[in-house]
Amino acid sequence: MTRIHLYQMPVPRNNYSGPVFGVVGGSYSSVSLQVANLLGLFHIPQISPASTAKALSDKTRFKYFARTVPPDTFQSSALVDIVKSVNWSYVSTIYSEGSYGEYGIEVFHREAQERNVCIATAEKVPSAADDKEFDNIILKLKKKINARGVVLFTRAEDARHILKRKSNIKM
Repeated sequence: MTRIHLYQMPVPRNNYSGPVFGVVGGSYSSVSLQVANLLGLFHIPQISPASTAKALSDKTRFKYFARTVPPDTFQSSALVDIVKSVNWSYVSTIYSEGSYGEYGIEVFHREAQERNVCIATAEKVPSAADDKEFDNIILKLKKKINARGVVLFTRAEDARHILKRKSNIKM
């Protein structure tokens, strides 16, 4: 009687599945700016559902980048429209550190100034802000008693932290 030994061939453990034809993402402009630079070197297209930085509109630098949302300039202009529609002429602003918040609030401030809206204070949320930093921002806003509202140009997680910390401080 002949014994037959069956051996299973080992399967290579790499995740290579073929060439990359395109990339979807990132969710933040700061990520897309870096990824678009890299992918552009290889002529690989990138499409982002959330990156709004105006810099990404520069087709001489980012010819393989596309997005499904408008750039920050539209959002900033719309925010000024809202401020004007409720007859506010003096507001505070909070913005996230990074391309989204910094470029967006820059456009908002410029549009606001052109349309006679004054900025009481502009507070930046650092990338690695802790509860104490959020509390300090809220306390600075509290000192501007004549400001009619607060405009946020922040990442979602920064907005959540601001609102959470605000509920811990008596206004």
